[in-house]
Amino acid sequence: MTSTKNDNAFRTITLRAVGRALLLSSLFATAACSPNAGRAQLVTVPGAKVADVERFEQEQHGENHPNAVEHLLDESSADRTLQAIPTAQIKPANELMITDLGVVEDKLRAAPGGAWHFGTLMRKMAGKQNPAVFTLNWLRTWESNQAINGDVAAARGKIRRTVIAPWLKASGGQSLDLAKAPFRLLAIVNRIDLRKPGNAGEGRFVYGLTDSLGNSLPFTVIFEYGIPLSVAGSPERWATRWHALAGQTPGTPAFNQTLQGITDAFSNANADPSKPNGSSLNQLRTNENALNFTWELREFQISAASGMLRQVSVKQSPKQSLNNSAELANFVKANQTAVENGKHIVPNALLGSASSTEVGQWKVPGVSEKARKGLAIATCIGCHQSETNTPFLHVNLRAAGQAATVSEFVQTKEFPARSQDMASLLTSSATGVSPKPTVVPTVKPTVTPTAKPTVAPTAKPMVAPTVKPSIKSTPAPKRR
Repeated sequence: MTSTKNDNAFRTITLRAVGRALLLSSLFATAACSPNAGRAQLVTVPGAKVADVERFEQEQHGENHPNAVEHLLDESSADRTLQAIPTAQIKPANELMITDLGVVEDKLRAAPGGAWHFGTLMRKMAGKQNPAVFTLNWLRTWESNQAINGDVAAARGKIRRTVIAPWLKASGGQSLDLAKAPFRLLAIVNRIDLRKPGNAGEGRFVYGLTDSLGNSLPFTVIFEYGIPLSVAGSPERWATRWHALAGQTPGTPAFNQTLQGITDAFSNANADPSKPNGSSLNQLRTNENALNFTWELREFQISAASGMLRQVSVKQSPKQSLNNSAELANFVKANQTAVENGKHIVPNALLGSASSTEVGQWKVPGVSEKARKGLAIATCIGCHQSETNTPFLHVNLRAAGQAATVSEFVQTKEFPARSQDMASLLTSSATGVSPKPTVVPTVKPTVTPTAKPTVAPTAKPMVAPTVKPSIKSTPAPKRR
């Protein structure tokens, strides 16, 4: 009875917000079902191969732009109006990025077969595929060159002796035993700040590789799941579920049970029947230098054709061969205002197959430092190293019995922005007034003035009128 009463009270408080979300959901239904929904615009560049363009079209770009950086470049963001629910009430360690040892080493949930175990998530993600084959097929992509978008991610053969062979040996030598996955849970992350109409952002799990003795190796894997409104109800309701954790103690049975209720909603099998394998996964990304002395980031999505994970281009990161090139400069100059304010979308034709420290710092000849930085900080390497003074990992590796630490950049830049965003949602949940969703604006990029690129037209989405709260809502970075 108590649970029913509380739920009825919640529905009464949020009736207007939920009703508006349902209306928005119906208005965006057509766009959400479109094969191009949620994609960056396809830009055709003279000289691009047909096969490359077809591969762009086959990529599932996910619901959220991974590298939203507008709030880092918006000079007016510090002047936002204080919310009715103070930002100080948001507890990042409880509701934004959870690294507490009692959570990541939960003896039930983080153990083999548990809801937060690496092997469990791979099994649920595999759909009808054999989970062991699904996982091995993913690992073997490092064993050969991967040609993507006219760019090549070179093989990193050490994957065999570093990951595959030890895992097979521990499994008996025939096939991978997912219960023996050599990946340790580092963090569970709420990225509701990445939401846009039709979803409530992302939920993430971050893992670090270990060797046969349990020592940490510099190789992290991030599972990044989309949160459809069929799961969230509305962004406001989803924020309220996460915020309930603020009043509990991380690692306690009550906290972990509440958290599992949240994570199961997006990580369970068939959480999003509209996606490949029924998984709500947007993308899986890796950061490592365990296989080579240079750090490298790769991105994978589930193929609708094969049901397997396949490597795709790294979003917002140009091909490294374009660094300090006239072609890159032409793109930035043609879209300078958008780039300077973190609102640009790097055209698919310019995206690289991987992003590594070999590029050093991104250089763009003939543009302002503000424009150069606007481009660079949105790239994988810019965010993870050169533009944020970060030693490549935002969630650091940890030993057994120790909690992972978080980069200074995330603590000082990301957490304040994400906390303010959460406060705006919780305020709207109480008042019934929805804030403007976090959207990476669709910018029509021009690649070069001479190349005469053809940009696929995009229809303006219909948006139900809302009462704007006194806040300038801006996105926070997706791929941290």
